[in-house]
Amino acid sequence: MVTKAGVVDVYLANHDNKTVPSAGYKSLAILVIDGKSQRIVLETAGESRLTGKISGQLPAAPKGVVQITLPNGKTAQARFN
Repeated sequence: MVTKAGVVDVYLANHDNKTVPSAGYKSLAILVIDGKSQRIVLETAGESRLTGKISGQLPAAPKGVVQITLPNGKTAQARFN
C-alpha cells in the first residue's frame, strides 16, 4: 500500500514478488484518518494496481486494513499498524 496526496494505491504481487493483473479484483481499504475510520473503495487502475481517493489528510504511516476479493471469490486482507 502506498499513500500520497489523497490517494491510496495497492499494488498486487504474488509470493515471488511478481506482479498480478488487477482485472477482476475488488478491494476496500478501511483506514484511520483524523481519528475516524474511513472506508475507501479501491478500483482497478493499471495492470497490477488498485486505487481510491480519500477525504482528509493521511498520516505518514496510516493504520488500517485492506480487504481484497479475488476474481474467484476468495478474500485476503492485509493489516497496517
